Amino acid sequence: MKNMNKTKILHIAIILIGAILMLAGAFHTNIWFDEAYTVGLMNHNIIDIIKIGIHDVHPLFYYLMLKIFTIFTGNSIIAMRIFSVLGMILLSIIGYTHIRKDFNEKVGIIFSLLISFLPVTLLYSNEIRMYSWAAVFVLLTGVYACRITKQGKTKDWVLFSIFSLFSAYTHYFSMMSIGLINLILFIYVIRNREKNKNIIKWVASAATQIILFIPGIIVFLFQAIRVAVGFWIEIKYPDILIDILKFNFLGIITNKWVNLFVLIFASIFFIYLIVKTILEYKKDKSKVIAPIMYFAVYLGVIIIALIISNISEIFTTRYTIPMIGLLAVFIAYILSVSNKKILYLISGIIILLSINNAIIFFNDNYNEANSTLCTLINEEIKEDDIFVYSDINLGAVIADYFPNNKQYFYNYEHWTVEEAYKAFAPQMETIETLDKIDDYSGRIWVIDNTSNKMYDIISKYENINVIKKQENLITPYKDTTWVISLIEKK
Repeated sequence: MKNMNKTKILHIAIILIGAILMLAGAFHTNIWFDEAYTVGLMNHNIIDIIKIGIHDVHPLFYYLMLKIFTIFTGNSIIAMRIFSVLGMILLSIIGYTHIRKDFNEKVGIIFSLLISFLPVTLLYSNEIRMYSWAAVFVLLTGVYACRITKQGKTKDWVLFSIFSLFSAYTHYFSMMSIGLINLILFIYVIRNREKNKNIIKWVASAATQIILFIPGIIVFLFQAIRVAVGFWIEIKYPDILIDILKFNFLGIITNKWVNLFVLIFASIFFIYLIVKTILEYKKDKSKVIAPIMYFAVYLGVIIIALIISNISEIFTTRYTIPMIGLLAVFIAYILSVSNKKILYLISGIIILLSINNAIIFFNDNYNEANSTLCTLINEEIKEDDIFVYSDINLGAVIADYFPNNKQYFYNYEHWTVEEAYKAFAPQMETIETLDKIDDYSGRIWVIDNTSNKMYDIISKYENINVIKKQENLITPYKDTTWVISLIEKK
């Protein structure tokens, strides 16, 4: 009994330490494009969020959840970031509330350790995006699918259906995940139809999910037709496979020697996991079949996405975050039946990588150099000044930081983004010609990347006065380069 209490205390301590670590990184106001899009949407009402969001490339449930959250907390960047942190903390807590009960305490502890200290979870716990909550919903879908195979209680079927829908409405890779989970569950109930009546419940669950996801299907098809190709995603082999292998252990670390170490470590570790799984399967397949199914969904989604990407590139490594809980269950189980020395070695390496990652992470988040952008502009900005930019990655951030000044995004590549970028309205307007700049008289803040595209255009106008010459800035958060200039056009 005493040992059991100590084990529970250790488990709770791991969750608390992980929660503190994640929360510690959330108290800053730096944002990058994806986060800026979320922040921009939250400045609209729920109806407008839906109208604008259907033109984005993600489902809407996360945005609606966050909007409800900000009604109570306010629209601050910090509050929005904490909402994401809460999702990842909840994912770690599931190790105690669900994984521990479904497997054993050792598996539950290792699971929470992985979620709390993998470098990738610290990074994405702090993104003002849907990834942490997608991971929660996908894992809970998997958990209740496994419980159905053991008990088949009506409550498990109801929760399974609910979390399936939440997953599908949160991220499209979550939708792919729960599609595979539903398929695996269907195969199970068909193979065991003589032992139980779950096939009727599966049909009822599947029908309910499909009917309630009809709005999501309509939005998905609309988005898929509008964005026929992933205009920013580029997949190269074998680079993408190497990135997938390293992704969960690297986080924000860029040191080439650590990078090489992670590649070697991850390669050996996954080979070990596969070999150990085969050995455990031969020993007693009934015990290892559930962890294998968790891993099968994780790996299956990646394979399907890479196959689809041969037609239209849809895969980037961060889209594996919705399945991180599934992977963590698989790893936790295999480590739980491994030699203690291996368990301690792997855990030690992950914690050391976590410390390295956290040092860089906190330095980037809280570096004073991040404030230089706003400081430079605030020193001279006037009420009637406008901003122009052709790089939306930079422009989106400016739109959120300076909402009181009119801004123009020059969409010279003619992307089909005008409706989606109304997230940054009313301050930002998407234009495909420079007519409004041609007719404008006044001060123009030119926001460029190192290509200097907008500056080269604006500087060729007649009757201009360069008030502030181009100044290069690098903000450590997301290692972003800015080229800022101020021109008066008469």
